[in-house]
Amino acid sequence: MWLKYSLFSIGLWLLASLATFTEPQVVMRASDIVTAVVIMLLAACGAAWTRWVLCLVGVYLFLAPLIFWAKSSTTYVNDTLIGIALITFSQILPGLFAKPEPSFAPRGWSYNPSSYSQRLPVAFLAFFCCLFARYMGAYELGYIHTIWDPLFPNGTLTVITSDISKAIPVADAGLGAAAYAIEMLMAVSGSQNRWYQEPWLVALFGFLVVPVGLVSIVLIMLQPIAVGAWCFWCLCTALCMLIMIALTVDEVAASWKFLRQECSSGAPFWKTFIHGKKDIREVVAFKSDATWGILRGVSMPWTLVVALLLGLCLLFIPSSLSLSHWIIDVDTIVGALITTVSVIASAEIIRKVRYFNVVFACLLVLCLAIGGASIGLFITHSIVACLIIVFSLPQGVLLE
Repeated sequence: MWLKYSLFSIGLWLLASLATFTEPQVVMRASDIVTAVVIMLLAACGAAWTRWVLCLVGVYLFLAPLIFWAKSSTTYVNDTLIGIALITFSQILPGLFAKPEPSFAPRGWSYNPSSYSQRLPVAFLAFFCCLFARYMGAYELGYIHTIWDPLFPNGTLTVITSDISKAIPVADAGLGAAAYAIEMLMAVSGSQNRWYQEPWLVALFGFLVVPVGLVSIVLIMLQPIAVGAWCFWCLCTALCMLIMIALTVDEVAASWKFLRQECSSGAPFWKTFIHGKKDIREVVAFKSDATWGILRGVSMPWTLVVALLLGLCLLFIPSSLSLSHWIIDVDTIVGALITTVSVIASAEIIRKVRYFNVVFACLLVLCLAIGGASIGLFITHSIVACLIIVFSLPQGVLLE
């Protein structure tokens, strides 16, 4: 009953905001009026399915100010906060107030990858990404008229005003802020045993964080080639996303392993994928003794740290030297790939991805050989490539 009235109050707040705050755009006001009425009607209905619809309405409220290019910053903040409240009250809080249950780890694991302590760091990192992207989005939407970059003067401004940034009809930084906010909410959604109880949620969350995040990270790191400038806030976002990927892949792997076990025993894939398993007696798992161990399954051996530093050197140093553009581009691309792989390989369950660094190091030498680089540059890059290979081959100590 408290949930029903809370959701109704959220709709009432949105409706009352139209009389409290000024929004010059008629289409934006009409959108908020219709959305507020829909929220109150669904909340009054009180059926179980309405919580899913309200969750989708919350996602729409993230996007509405971007779609209609809301003129008022108050409207933007109000709609996004109400969107967060809708998703929280419709999907997250009901699970948190459910009967607590023990934490269970997959067979062969020493920890539960879905425990709250494992997911909260991801939620905080997504929150920071949301703040960085919202700051840039505020400039794109016209709410602020200057943007501060502590490392690269006018770098952020150059990136967010580039033709690439304007290629889509909405503010791309604002769209990123909405995506990170949704990732933050998904990180805390579901039970601490969602790796087998809600595989669809883990798969959706993993898709947003891992493959989509990888594409975004590589694009951010290639900004000097595409735009000709670095963006400090974009790099901060990329760093947070890299760590998020390393912290997320173990939960995705555990859920996928569970699905394979169930399917091999004759269970239908889609039914298991959507509904999971509720009866713990039928699940191949054991009670975890380390529910609150933070950052389990992630470690950074010193060899991987050295490979990471070498990748960062390739990524940043050549652009400050008087080198040919094609050499700087090759160094930037290879450096971005090696940096990405080195951080992701800190996840112990996919530590083998470090071997991609060997491929990228060989590619670096090959490109310089084909491109006809000078002897000095070829020798220098060959030494760096050999060091990357040497330090990427050792596995390092696995703590889990």
